[in-house]
This record gives sequence, C-alpha cells and structure tokens, in this order.
Amino acid sequence: MSGACSGVAIAPESPDEIAPRIERAVSVFGTERVLLTPDCGFATFADNPITSERVAEQTLSAIHHAVARVG
Repeated sequence: MSGACSGVAIAPESPDEIAPRIERAVSVFGTERVLLTPDCGFATFADNPITSERVAEQTLSAIHHAVARVG
C-alpha cells in the first residue's frame, strides 16, 4: 500500500498535488487494485499531536476532491 498524501503534514496537500499520485497508482496497478484509505492515522497523538485535527480533515477533503478529478 502506498500513500496518496502525507499523514504528518503541517499543512494539507491540495487535490492538485494528490490527484497525480492517484493517477500514477492506477496506471501501475489498475483501478481494481487501488484502494484509497485514511489508514495512516494522521499522527494526531493526544500527548504530542504532529498533525492537527483541522489539517487531517482538510486532507481527507482534498483526497475526496482528488478522486473526483481522477474519475
């Protein structure tokens, strides 16, 4: 499994940054073998948050919009 975005980013990545990664994965593995999942956890540890909840939510939204662009 390969990530379409960073789970420890300080700022969310844009759909324009994520979409080419999705397209590349689809071109290598085929649509039926690509699964986009927020399984990375976004490093939102209670005692030492690396990524804020706001950035995690914005990143999930960016993935959603990137998928819509890719089709």
